[in-house]
Amino acid sequence: MSRLALVLLVLLQVFALCVLAASAARPTSDDPKGLVTVAFGIMVYQRQGVSAESALMQFQRLLRTLYDPVNTYAIHVDSKSDPTLIAGINRILQRLPNAVMLESTSVAWGGISVVERTLALAQAALELDQRWSYFVNIGHEDYPNASPREIRKALTAMPAGRNYMKCWHLAEHDFFGQIERHGPKARKVVVDDFAGMVHPTGFSKPADSMRALGFQFYKSLQQMVISRDFCRHAVYSADARRLLLVTASLLAPDEVFFPTLLQQSDSYRSTATCDSTLHYSHWIRPGHSWHPEYLDLTHLELLLGGRPWVGRGDVLFFRKVDFGSKSAALLSVIDALNGGKSLESCLPVMLNWLRAQGSSLSDTSALSEVLSELTRRRVAHDQAVRSAFLSARNGPPPPLLPPERFHRHSSGSDGADWSVFDGRRMRTGRGRASRDALAQ
Repeated sequence: MSRLALVLLVLLQVFALCVLAASAARPTSDDPKGLVTVAFGIMVYQRQGVSAESALMQFQRLLRTLYDPVNTYAIHVDSKSDPTLIAGINRILQRLPNAVMLESTSVAWGGISVVERTLALAQAALELDQRWSYFVNIGHEDYPNASPREIRKALTAMPAGRNYMKCWHLAEHDFFGQIERHGPKARKVVVDDFAGMVHPTGFSKPADSMRALGFQFYKSLQQMVISRDFCRHAVYSADARRLLLVTASLLAPDEVFFPTLLQQSDSYRSTATCDSTLHYSHWIRPGHSWHPEYLDLTHLELLLGGRPWVGRGDVLFFRKVDFGSKSAALLSVIDALNGGKSLESCLPVMLNWLRAQGSSLSDTSALSEVLSELTRRRVAHDQAVRSAFLSARNGPPPPLLPPERFHRHSSGSDGADWSVFDGRRMRTGRGRASRDALAQ
C-alpha cells in the first residue's frame, strides 16, 4: 500500500470514528417509545481483487446506514482479510458501546465454520444487550432498504416473535421457479478444516442412519431475521448442540441448521414465516450461477415494491451489492430515499445512469418512463442470461414464461430429478441445473 493510500485510510477511519461516536453519544429521548430494537450480526470478508481500503470504506458505509444508538452490532472479520482491514474495523468499533468485534477466524464458505461464527455473533449480541427483540444476519454485501428507524417501526408492526426464514424441504423444493432435490446432500460427508477450506471425503452416510437421527431437514437462504427467543434457543439449547454435530459434515450447513432447528419444536414451528426472509436477492432461474445477481438500478422497482409503508413492507434488506460502479447509482437512490427524499428528486441520477448505458431518454422524461425503461432492461438481461444458459446445453432457448408454466415433472428412469420448462426436461439434481439432450 502506498504512503498516500495509507494516509487516506487513516483519515477515513478517523472520520468514521467521529461520526459514529457522535451518534452513539447522542441522547435518545427523541426515540419513539415502544419500538423494538435490533441486533445485527455482520460477517465481513475481503473479496479477492478488493483492496483493504475499499473493503473498509464498504464496511463504513454499511455500518453508517444501519447504525442506531439503541441497536446492537456484532461483527466478525474473516482472518484471511488484510490485517489493515481487521485493524481498521476494530478501531471503529472500539468507540461504540453498542458494538462488539469477535476474534477473527478463518471461515470456509459452505462449511460448518459459517454456522459456528453465526452462532458466535448471536451469542455476543445476546450478552452485550438484554433488550433487543430481533437478530438480523447479514453480510457486508447486503444493504438496508429503509432507515434504521423505519426498520424498527416495520418490525414492531409485525407479529411479535416471528422468525423470518425459508422452510424448504431439503428432499424437494421450488427454488425461485426451479425444482431442486438435495436429499443426497444431507448424506455426503465433507470436512471443514477451520482454516478456510471444505474438503470432500467421497463418503456418504447411509440413508437409514440419517432417518434414525429423527431430523426432517429443511433449507433456507443464509439471510434471516429471527426472534430473540429463538436466537437464545439456537445458541444455548441441547437440541441446537445436537443438530450442530449432525450438520457439521454437511455441505452448506448454514442453509440447513437454522430452518431445521426451527422446525423441530412445535412451539417454534408455529413462529416460522417460511415464505419470507425480509431480504431481497435476485436469482435468474434457469440460470448460469448458483449465486444471486449483483444488483443495479434496473432492480430499483423490485426494491421499491417491498419498502415499508410505501410498498409491501417485506423487503427490509437486499443483496448483493457491489459498492463500486455496478451498484453505485442504485445505492445513491436508496440512500436518498432512506434519508427522506422523494423518488422524483433522484431522477437526475437515474437518467445519468441510463444515458451511460446508451438510453436516449431526455431530461424531461417522466418518472414512470424512467422506471419502465429500467424494468425493460432488467427483463431483457434476465432473458439473455436464461437464453445463453439454455443454448449452451444444446438447443434453441425457450421463450420467457410466467412462473406457473414452470412445474414439477416425473422422475426419470435413472432416478434423477427432472422438471419441465416449456416442454424441455431440465435435470436439477446435485445442486446445479444441466440441460438434458432429450426433449419430452
